[in-house]
Amino acid sequence: MAEILGRNVKSLVKKGLWKGALIHNSIDPISHSQFVDDTILFGEATEKEVVVIKKLLNDYEIGSGQSMNKEKSMIYFFNTNVRMQSKIKEIMGYPQGNFPLKYLGVQLDPGRQQNKMWEDVINKCQVKASSWKNKWLTQAGRI
Repeated sequence: MAEILGRNVKSLVKKGLWKGALIHNSIDPISHSQFVDDTILFGEATEKEVVVIKKLLNDYEIGSGQSMNKEKSMIYFFNTNVRMQSKIKEIMGYPQGNFPLKYLGVQLDPGRQQNKMWEDVINKCQVKASSWKNKWLTQAGRI
């Protein structure tokens, strides 16, 4: 079912109804990220875009019979004035989360230097790869 949600997001972006969030000037805006049963929606901090996102989620809940877990769902803001934050929280009905946020083991923080964030990811991968390498070399030695 989550795949349908992702396709609907892409459709709204294609129609120009959803802009997403501009992460960097050299890449297209990002609208969503999905992994298993986790979904992050990225949007422009405007009332118009929030209404589109809210309608998408309501339609998804009705069509799928599933509902968003309000205890696990949060809204995160960056570069958004307090007045707009209040309006968005009112429309969406979710509480505000605070950075840093961990998603799939990666710490997300708009104020953090990107090279530091990727250092953590690279270190985790190196540790994991090292343990795999040792395991395979040990097993290969037994053959």
